[in-house]
Amino acid sequence: MTTLRSDYLRRLKQAVAAAALLAVFPLSHAITPLLMRDALPLCPFRAATGKPCPLCGLTRAIALATHGRWRDAFRMNPAWPLFAAAMIGLSILLSIDALSRTRTTDQLLRAISKRWIWLMAALMIFGVWRATYGGNWPP
Repeated sequence: MTTLRSDYLRRLKQAVAAAALLAVFPLSHAITPLLMRDALPLCPFRAATGKPCPLCGLTRAIALATHGRWRDAFRMNPAWPLFAAAMIGLSILLSIDALSRTRTTDQLLRAISKRWIWLMAALMIFGVWRATYGGNWPP
């Protein structure tokens, strides 16, 4: 009985996580006018240094992309397609795991956690490039 309940809870968590990842797109579409204001200082790194962090503008870029404003989305953060694809891919894997009782997502996250230093290094290199040569993103 306990294993059935724990399996059910694991699958429910996976389904909720998948829905939450996918909800980012319609939610950002709905609140785009609010996101586009400069009144929301969401990035503590940018507030402290005046330079954009590697993730600065990502939320606004995804919001602009949901409106089909591709060029503006790339100006906000040129890495937005990678993050959007990762969110969609992860939500698909979570949905498959929840429906089929597999553990593909767990295996993927374990593999990523073993290589996290390389992911962080790539993000830092992108951040340095963006702060140095990438212009003043987000505008």
